[in-house]
Order: sequence, then C-alpha cells, then structure tokens
Amino acid sequence: MMANCIQRRQYFFGALMLLLMLMAAGCGDKAERSDSSEQGDLARIELVGRDSTTVLALLMESHQVQYKQSSLGTFVTAIDTLEVTRETYWIYSVNDSNPSVGADRYVTSDSDRVVWHYRVSGW
Repeated sequence: MMANCIQRRQYFFGALMLLLMLMAAGCGDKAERSDSSEQGDLARIELVGRDSTTVLALLMESHQVQYKQSSLGTFVTAIDTLEVTRETYWIYSVNDSNPSVGADRYVTSDSDRVVWHYRVSGW
C-alpha cells in the first residue's frame, strides 16, 4: 500500500515537471498557443489572405520562419521557436481545407482564412 502511494506521488511529480518544462519552453513564442480548439493543434497561427500573395509570404511577413526546399515545394521546419521534430509538424489550411501544394505555391485571395497548425504526429 505504501509503495503504491509513493508510486502515485512519483507519477504526479513527474507529470508536473513535464508540464512545467513545456510551459517554460513556450515562453517567448510568437505562435499563438491554443487550448486544442482544433483537434490536435498544439499551437495555431491565423492569417488573412491577400490577393496574389502566397501562404508562405504571408507567414514570413509576421513570423520568423525556417524552411527547406524540396521538389514538392517548401517544407516549413520552424515558425518562431516551434520547430518540427519527430513527434511534431507544421501544416497549413486555407478556408478549412488542406491544399495539396507547398505553401510557396498556394496563392491567396483577400477573403481567404489561412491557418498554420502545429500538431503532434498521429493525431
């Protein structure tokens, strides 16, 4: 019984430490942290489209962006301080749809709602 109580305390303090580390890592991020208002989002960045401007150009106007070029287009590897890892990734949507082209190839219109989603793989 005593071992069970100690084990629960260790689990609780371990979870608390993990939560505190995640909160500390998020300090200074420009990306808006969400409360998972969209399933699987750890953070979200919302932008308003502008005629003849790509999704990537819109993002780069207001955020620090790191990316890699590939034959499929530009792959965003970090926005502000939130980097892509084995467990996380950035993906964008336009008007609640996920386009099948890179962010450097999707040209927006004035009425478009662009959202960058920071998610955990497998969600």
